[in-house]
Amino acid sequence: MGDCTAFMDKNRKKYHKRNIRRVFVTSCEKVDFGVKKFLQESDMEYVIVPYQK
Repeated sequence: MGDCTAFMDKNRKKYHKRNIRRVFVTSCEKVDFGVKKFLQESDMEYVIVPYQK
């Protein structure tokens, strides 16, 4: 996550006319305190994709 953010910050001029969305994708349905706090502090979508074996 940090590498993507750093890349976008470094290349802001190149992508300034683009609509960039941050999406956190996980298969874990458990949302604990840390995840809730992280999502509150960042402008990010949170998507749960069901895991199938």
